[in-house]
Amino acid sequence: MRINNKGIYSTFGIIISLLIITMILFFNKVDNLKTTIIDQQTQIDSLKSKNQTNESVQEESTREKTQISNQENQSETSEDLLWDTTKKIDTFDAYLEFIKSEGLEGKHKKNAIQRLFELGISGWMYSGRTENGEIYSNDQLVKVTWRNNSSQDLDDTLPELGDIVALKSQEARRTYPDFLPRSNQNGIWPLGKSAYVIDVRMEGKTAVILKVVYERP
Repeated sequence: MRINNKGIYSTFGIIISLLIITMILFFNKVDNLKTTIIDQQTQIDSLKSKNQTNESVQEESTREKTQISNQENQSETSEDLLWDTTKKIDTFDAYLEFIKSEGLEGKHKKNAIQRLFELGISGWMYSGRTENGEIYSNDQLVKVTWRNNSSQDLDDTLPELGDIVALKSQEARRTYPDFLPRSNQNGIWPLGKSAYVIDVRMEGKTAVILKVVYERP
């Protein structure tokens, strides 16, 4: 029986070709898989980097918020302690000193002013004359001793709402319940006592009329 060598060679060649094609496809898949793995690893590294950046930003934001909160708590604590002390003293002058205190948020200021009214007397009084509406020109009876957020010389300055003032005259001054007519006095502002300005008006072009609250005798 004769063996067909030509057929055998042909079949063998086909098998070899298939093996070669299979190997080529296999190695192509391996290369593609490597590329995919590298791309995935790159994405993972990128995500890790972004996450680390986000975490750093969040940590920094948290630290800043904590610092701000601590500062606010310290400020509130200082003001609350001072307010508690002032209430224990509970005098007209103590509440004036509280209002003058620097570096406070002012959350108790309204309460302090209210207490001034409860402990004091409020009334109108003539305080002097001005030519330019800024400083006293003559006949000055009061002087500004404190103004919020001001460090300038206030000695001749016209008072404003919220100022603390003292008598510059050499005698106590009468106060009146009404701006006009100023009659039937309701109290006497004594020498050596400070007062809190609650209103300022002009009578005519030059006369400066104040409404102040001062300590009840």
